Amino acid sequence: MSTYSKIADGLRLIGITGCTNDIVNSWLKGLGMSGTTPDMLFSYLRSIGLTGSLSDMLSAYIFSATEEKVLIDLSPTSNGFYSLGADYVATDSYTIKANIETSTQQQGMIVANSAGSDSFLAVLGDIFRLRIDGSSFSTPSVNYYDGKLHAVRVEVTAATVKFYFDNTLISSQTKAQNQTITIDIIGRYSNNDYFFGGIISDVELISITTPANSLEFKLNQLTGNTETNNGVTLTYQNIGTGTDVRDTYTRIDDDYIGSEVWDNNNLDGLSGDWSSAVEGVFELNGSAGSLLRPLGAQITYDAITTFDYVAGSGAGLRLGSTGIEEFITSGSYSVEGADASALGFKRWYGTVVGTVSNVSIKRKIEVA
Repeated sequence: MSTYSKIADGLRLIGITGCTNDIVNSWLKGLGMSGTTPDMLFSYLRSIGLTGSLSDMLSAYIFSATEEKVLIDLSPTSNGFYSLGADYVATDSYTIKANIETSTQQQGMIVANSAGSDSFLAVLGDIFRLRIDGSSFSTPSVNYYDGKLHAVRVEVTAATVKFYFDNTLISSQTKAQNQTITIDIIGRYSNNDYFFGGIISDVELISITTPANSLEFKLNQLTGNTETNNGVTLTYQNIGTGTDVRDTYTRIDDDYIGSEVWDNNNLDGLSGDWSSAVEGVFELNGSAGSLLRPLGAQITYDAITTFDYVAGSGAGLRLGSTGIEEFITSGSYSVEGADASALGFKRWYGTVVGTVSNVSIKRKIEVA
């Protein structure tokens, strides 16, 4: 990778997009640097307090620049949604944007109107549907339910409706006239159903004709229950505050990685063939098939699981109650994926003797 490309990657990590080599060169010059690119880069990295060789400073700069983001999963909640304190109303040209994540093909509202059924953007089975003033506009089949974080955008004018999925146009349809949409809820339908099962974030209601009327809600409060934008307050309804609902994720490459799920002192399954004489070290000895897992955690999402396994005797160790992978030999392992019901450790089959330690389980959400 060239020097330009490396610093471009570093800039992207701190939220600066569109970083080509020429932009990096211009950026360094704009900071007052002069000379060849390595010299400019060396001078800049020294100016922000880094020391060592150019390679060492560049590595420290790039890998210390991390993005953190709070995401809220409506799935574990009881009928959770968001309500606006005032209607968003648009008639002519407007855009609706949101990021969504779910592993379930569903009937779920992204945005809607609590007072009626003629204004909504929803996922219905395997399609997106926009409804305005009694008219419906639908997309072809879309795999939005793969557990990845997807960008959804709908652009509406007097003459067209265009659907974009991950910035790719997937449907363009004509319409005869201006039609009014009214939005005051996110993640729920007017008759108190069709709750969205998954994550909705970064909702934007953009008025092209009257930009001053636009609204934007990050849906990213870790503990609070309101957000205010452009004089409109959004309220969190029936949304819990546990880390299974609201969590802070760190962006690493194309993945958001959540906080630690595994708690050495708060586990199911420390009975039967599992025991622990030393905190964080778990001994497997027997054939009961007990599942050692985080207490009460139904991990049905993608996760990164790391652990050390010292094999004793028997068939070996299984990760997942029905088995994501099986491990026979000793070693340090990192596994991505999730069991359909519960992510944890149990003996493979027969009588197994072994030791598991240094366990970590963190949710992983891939950005599509």
